[in-house]
Amino acid sequence: TVTLTGYDLEVGMITSADADVKENGSIILNAKILCDILRNLPEDRVSFEADERLSCKIKSGEAEFTLVGTSSAEYPELPSVNGGFPRCYRQRNIKGYDKKNNFLRQPKTTQK
Repeated sequence: TVTLTGYDLEVGMITSADADVKENGSIILNAKILCDILRNLPEDRVSFEADERLSCKIKSGEAEFTLVGTSSAEYPELPSVNGGFPRCYRQRNIKGYDKKNNFLRQPKTTQK
């Protein structure tokens, strides 16, 4: 299993996916760039390979990208939820969820 965590000090999310993990590890990658890459890959199968210099190769079919990451030790942990329950939603029930592109859209606001 591979776990992806996103947190901007206000909103956090964790998601997991089945994966064939050859070696455990962690790395911080720019979420916007990573999502742009993943959204446009030619195949469903994707491989990630990071080295000790925090360089991460992302491969799918003939496509290959390299992102420079950051040590996960520099990433703040998601706060725990004490005395309450985390909010979990099914993607199809979230207003503004774009299934095709797998992201949330900011609702449009109108000024009066």
